[in-house]
Amino acid sequence: AMVMFLLSIMVTSLVVYNTIHISLYSRREEIGIMFLVGATRSYISIPFVLEGTFLALLGSVIAVTGITTAYLPGIKLLQTSLPFLSLVGDTRTIGQFCVLLVGFGATLGWVCSCIVVARFMNTATKPL
Repeated sequence: AMVMFLLSIMVTSLVVYNTIHISLYSRREEIGIMFLVGATRSYISIPFVLEGTFLALLGSVIAVTGITTAYLPGIKLLQTSLPFLSLVGDTRTIGQFCVLLVGFGATLGWVCSCIVVARFMNTATKPL
């Protein structure tokens, strides 16, 4: 379970990182013009950080929706057909897990977005 957890964190980080990197790269000319007219680094980077946070938050909300629509009805079916299998059936515990998943997803998106935006801004502001 721990290996799957770490693997999912790594994959999520790479997806958010690459998505924001592509978004920054596709708008590099606009970002350069904004630097030339005097925009600050934070003014340019905040929309990209918010975009990465929102994308990760949306992904975690979709995962929570999948958990609530598939796991809760499926657990009742599994408990009747496989009574020896120990599964978490407490809705409060599952609800706490879902809240934790959404919070962790948004935080992971925010951290990855901050890293990629900082790296991009450092290379974009270097003189030729």
